[in-house]
Amino acid sequence: MLFHKYSSTGNDFILLDNRDKKYDFIQSSIVENLCHRRFGVGADGVIFLEKSAKLDFSMRFFNADGSAASFCGNGARAITHFAHHLLEDKSSDRYTFEINNRVIKSEILDRNEVIVEMPAIFDLDKIKLNEFGLFLGSLYVDTGVPHAVFITDAVFYDYDLKSLYKKVNKNHKLFPHGVNVSVMEVMDDGFIALRTQERGVEDETYSCGTAAVAAAILTCRFSGFHEEINIQVKGGKLKILLDKDFKKIKLCGKAEKIFCGEIEV
Repeated sequence: MLFHKYSSTGNDFILLDNRDKKYDFIQSSIVENLCHRRFGVGADGVIFLEKSAKLDFSMRFFNADGSAASFCGNGARAITHFAHHLLEDKSSDRYTFEINNRVIKSEILDRNEVIVEMPAIFDLDKIKLNEFGLFLGSLYVDTGVPHAVFITDAVFYDYDLKSLYKKVNKNHKLFPHGVNVSVMEVMDDGFIALRTQERGVEDETYSCGTAAVAAAILTCRFSGFHEEINIQVKGGKLKILLDKDFKKIKLCGKAEKIFCGEIEV
């Protein structure tokens, strides 16, 4: 099986060209094996590029534990870069594709810089997070997948994100299907640091695009509105562009092909 390994600011994925449906046999157990960092290729998820009847292509995404996910912002950037180098028509750097009945628009800005128009947010503030401790601020929102974000200090040094993730996800009444958990620190005007532990990966990732959107919204709530929020994550830098109503939100950052190879499954 031919695969392509991608990184979107450290959020890494296995990309498969499934336009001819030759990889339809791949189920969750195989995805989990492929993503294993000791016995497989190693990745945060697997992305299938498939044909679409009306749009440029279709995207299917699976987390590292084999579970299907409704969306992935960094994955959307990775598949845009992948499609651009795979599809025959390279007359445009702009793409429109579908994932789980969502229509997503994306654009390659330069060689490795990709911007994605994120799906509409919903359930903003539907769940209160006060019971999980004293924080400078917190927010729940679904930015394509559900996120709980907390403002704290010293994000990159001594904060125990893993314990907070376990604590939040133990509350099955609030989060019966689990939730992604992030901690953020406001570093400067319109600049934050962010760490995320992702549901389905069950570990901290180097970057999470949908978490970056949630953190940008919380930043505007906490320190005033900014049209542009710059975010430092473990894997590099992300940029969120948004309007005051949070109706139009874009995610921008690097997406790079690391290598390609073959593996028996």
